[in-house]
Amino acid sequence: MILYHKCINYKLSDSDTNFILIEISLSNETLYVGGLYVPPNSLPSFQLLSKHQNKPFYTFGDLNAKRTEWGCTKNNTSEVQLLNWLEIRGNELIVPQKATSKRSDSIIDFGITRNATGWTSEVLDEDTSDHYPILFQSSIAVDENSFL
Repeated sequence: MILYHKCINYKLSDSDTNFILIEISLSNETLYVGGLYVPPNSLPSFQLLSKHQNKPFYTFGDLNAKRTEWGCTKNNTSEVQLLNWLEIRGNELIVPQKATSKRSDSIIDFGITRNATGWTSEVLDEDTSDHYPILFQSSIAVDENSFL
């Protein structure tokens, strides 16, 4: 789910199966915010992610990438491919600090961006699905005058 203020200008930039990207126009910049779901035992669509590589993008979702450092019992192919892609492309993960899955102690929900500096995440203890909701926050500011 992507939440936005009704006064912020936005439009659909791209969509595909299990992927959506919206373009948000602020007074001084344009941002791209997306949602991504990678089914278990599948790989992320690196072609879709790479397509938006040169934009200021922030993509969030259930990547089902498993890594022992994230509380998973083992690494999986999705994690290996994701980390390789991140390294090649120079992107970074925004990784929550505690489990996002209710069925295990695993962190399988992340954010992907060019620069994760200033981003924080909080896993909320809410009973919404088989995953805990995550509140991602950044230092991106919106000029209040743009709402007038």
